[in-house]
Amino acid sequence: MRAIGAWAIALLSLAASSQLQAAAGYWSGSGPFGGPIYDVIIDPATPSVVYASTRGGLYRSDDSGSSWQRKDDGVTAGSSAGMVLAADPDLAGRLLAVDWSFRVFRSSDRGDNWTPTGFVPPTGVGVISVADVPGVAGSFYVLTSPVGVYKTTDNGSTFTEVVTGIAAGATASFIRTDRDAPNVVFVGVSDYYNSVDPAATAWIWRSLDGGASWVVSYDTAGFPANPGFTEDLSFGAGSTIYATASSQVLKSIDNGMTWSVGPVVGNIVKAHPTIADSVFVAKGYSGGAAGDTFYTSTDGGLTFSSTSTGLQPNTTYGGDAAITKIELHPNFASTPRIFLATSAAGIYFSNNGGVSFVERHTGIAAVNVRALTALPDPGRWLAGNGDAFTASPGIFSSANSGLTWSPANDGLRAYNIRAITVDPTVNPNPDDGPATVYAGGQSATSSFGGLRNGGLYKSTDGGSTWSVIDAGLPTSGSPGTVATVFAHGQNGRARSALLRIAANFWRVRFRTVADGLCDSHRNVRYRRWWRFDQP
Repeated sequence: MRAIGAWAIALLSLAASSQLQAAAGYWSGSGPFGGPIYDVIIDPATPSVVYASTRGGLYRSDDSGSSWQRKDDGVTAGSSAGMVLAADPDLAGRLLAVDWSFRVFRSSDRGDNWTPTGFVPPTGVGVISVADVPGVAGSFYVLTSPVGVYKTTDNGSTFTEVVTGIAAGATASFIRTDRDAPNVVFVGVSDYYNSVDPAATAWIWRSLDGGASWVVSYDTAGFPANPGFTEDLSFGAGSTIYATASSQVLKSIDNGMTWSVGPVVGNIVKAHPTIADSVFVAKGYSGGAAGDTFYTSTDGGLTFSSTSTGLQPNTTYGGDAAITKIELHPNFASTPRIFLATSAAGIYFSNNGGVSFVERHTGIAAVNVRALTALPDPGRWLAGNGDAFTASPGIFSSANSGLTWSPANDGLRAYNIRAITVDPTVNPNPDDGPATVYAGGQSATSSFGGLRNGGLYKSTDGGSTWSVIDAGLPTSGSPGTVATVFAHGQNGRARSALLRIAANFWRVRFRTVADGLCDSHRNVRYRRWWRFDQP
C-alpha cells in the first residue's frame, strides 16, 4: 500500500501542476532532460539550427542547442527513436531520417513535418548510417549491416543497391562522402566473422566514381600488428583522412591510398576541416576518470592530449560521458563550436574548440526513467535513469512535483538506477527531518570483470548524498542489475528489503542489536534470500 501511495502522490502532484498539464485529460512532460543521443547534425545552411535523434524521438534547436523542441510529426510510431539523420546542403531545409528497419522519412521544412517516402525496404538488414552526396541535390547513400550500400537520387523515394565487392554478411561500421569530392565514398567493415570470411583483412573500401567501382583502401594483410575492426572515418584538410580501428587512430595523407597507424585513443574521430594535423578523437565508452574520453591532437595524430572539462554527468563517479558523435560547426575555423552526442548523458557543447563543455539538452526528454518515487516532503520526487551502461547522472531530483529536475548523485556510484524506495520507518513526517531512501541499479564494470559494487545505495538526507551498502551482494561474474527494492517497516525498528537481481531474489534485513535477529540465509530454487546487518 505504501508503494501505491507514493505513486498516487506523484500522479496527483502531476495533475495539480498547471505548468505540467497541457489540458485536462492530457499528459505533458518537463524532463528530466538528456538521455541517449544517437545522432546530432548542424543545418548546413543555417548553423544555428541543430537536429538530434534521441531515444525520445527527433528534436530541433533553433538557438544553437540552448533549447530543443520535438519535431517528428508524421513519423510512424516506433520509428523515431534511434534514427540516423542527413541534411542536404544543396536543398535548403531538406532532411532525410532513416530508422533501423530502413524506413525512410523526409522533410522539406527543417523537420516541422515528415512524410514517408514510400520506399519498401529490404528484409534482414539494419541501417548504420546515412551520407549526403555533396553537390547533388536529393542524393544520399544508406549503409546497412550486414554490409550493403544503397543510393537514392530522388530524396529517398527509390534506392538502388550498390555492388561493393565486400564479403556478404560482414558487419558494416560507417559510410562517408567527401564534401570536396562528390564521387568519393568510403565504407568501413567492423567484423567479418569466421563464418563469413575468416581470412579477410580488407577493412576500409573506397570508390572514386560514385560507387560504380570499389578498391580496398586499408588492408592488414602482411601486417598482423595493425588493427582491424574499423569504427569511424573523417576527411580532413587537403588529402588527409583520419580513421579509427579497434580504438587505434589511422591516418592517410594521400586520400586513402596508404595508411599509418597511431596510438590507441578512442573510436570516434573528427578531423579539423582546415588544419591537416589537427584531429579530435573520443571514446564511445566511459573513461575511468575526468578528462578520459575526448582528445585533441595538433601533430597529425602522433600524440593526443585530454584537457577538456565539463564532460562528467556525475562529478563524483564514473568519469566522462561516452561519446557517440562529434559534430563541428560548418565554419569551425572561425566559429569553434562542437556538439557531442553521448550514449547516456545527453548533448554537450563547446564554444571554444573543445577546451570546455557544458550540457546543451534542455527540452530533450530522452532519459529512460525506470524508477520514480515521491518523498514525504511535498513536491519532492526522485527519478532513476535506467538502462545506462556508461556514465550518466543516475538519479534526478525535483522539488516542485516534476516541473524542473536536477541531478541528485553526490556519492552515487552507479551508472543506472532501476529502483528507488523510501524507508517508511525513518521520518515519515517531513517535519521530523529528511527521508531515508534506498536505490538499486548497476555500477560501472571493473577492469577485472564483473562490477565495481553490488548496485545497492542508501541516502539519509532525502537523496542529496549517497553511499554504497553492498556487503554480501555479488559483484563478480554476471551479477545483473538490482531491479527492485522493497522496504518494509516492522514495529518501527526493523527494516527489510527484497532485491531482484536478474533471475534471483535477495532479501536484505537491516536491524539494530536490540532486534535480536539471527544471521541466516536460505536458498530455494530460482531465489536466494540473504540478510545483511546494518550497524
